Amino acid sequence: SEEEFRAKIKELIAGQFVGDSDYKFMLDARTYLMNKVGKLEYPDVFLKRFMRVSNPKKDENFVEENYEKSLEELSWHLIKENLVKTYGIKVEKEDLLATAKNITKMQFAQYGMLNAPEDLLENYANEMLKKQDQVENLVNRSIEGKLCDELKKTVKLNKKTVSLDEFNKMFA
Repeated sequence: SEEEFRAKIKELIAGQFVGDSDYKFMLDARTYLMNKVGKLEYPDVFLKRFMRVSNPKKDENFVEENYEKSLEELSWHLIKENLVKTYGIKVEKEDLLATAKNITKMQFAQYGMLNAPEDLLENYANEMLKKQDQVENLVNRSIEGKLCDELKKTVKLNKKTVSLDEFNKMFA
């Protein structure tokens, strides 16, 4: 019926925004934690040399232009690793498979296939698990998801309903 159709569309759209709101939550958590930790001291000469060696096809300008951003990413990585250890977060094969299936489901949904059969999702997910670069991405996404869940349990959340425009402005 039309009423059921509208309810299903509303459910699908709301489900998409859960992921987006988790993403926004993690951006805010990252900013907060990075500010709380402050600027970390690093062996600049060594790290710049490491960047040069790791990127032999890049020139000195590449190192200078990207060094500060690299330090920011390194700091966030260290903070995140500490949180993963603190919360005892572990990623199992089942987590990787669930993450791969979720990614596959979202990709199919982008092309209008909203109810992809479970065996199709399973097959695509298993193909993803055969590629090392994709496995690394799945591990990172699984950790991010578990970390998000743990942080949400730890902090006091102020939930509020906003319009789509208001939500989109939060990312600007």
